[in-house]
Amino acid sequence: MRRFSLVGILVLWSCQTQQPAESKPTPVAVPAVHPERDVESPIQVTVRATGESEHGASLEVTITKLVALEHPLALTLRLPSGVDATPAVLTAIGEKETGHFVQTLQLTYGAKPASDLVVVADSQGKASGYHAEVPYRFGRPVPTVPQPVRSPDTVKMGGIPLGQPVELTPPAGNSK
Repeated sequence: MRRFSLVGILVLWSCQTQQPAESKPTPVAVPAVHPERDVESPIQVTVRATGESEHGASLEVTITKLVALEHPLALTLRLPSGVDATPAVLTAIGEKETGHFVQTLQLTYGAKPASDLVVVADSQGKASGYHAEVPYRFGRPVPTVPQPVRSPDTVKMGGIPLGQPVELTPPAGNSK
């Protein structure tokens, strides 16, 4: 019995003192990524007018789906008040389908609405998903963010011109 215990202890001790061989990851050459050229969204949705009149418009909704997804891509419309669309429901794109898909909408309205029509593309899985909202503005310009007013004076530091400063104002309600 004593001999068995001693052998067992020696075996356990030898297992603890042996270090596994280090495995180093194999270096892999990674190609340079050019975001403006190489990185694309797996799904792209565009909406463009193919015809407009005072009381209606024809829209072309183009979906470019580069990859198969876990779930179908659901397409829905959010219509502004007073606008009717034919068809009223867009066709979903299956999870395994890829390529370019074009759907045409005919819009009718009494007067051009003040708010946007929005095409919503949505695919939600357990661990991934995609969601996009693409507006159609009925010919109105895209809203812009107000830009700060630059001072006519140039800031210099050590005789080096650093450019025109922009005055920062505290947010409303900030008493500092």
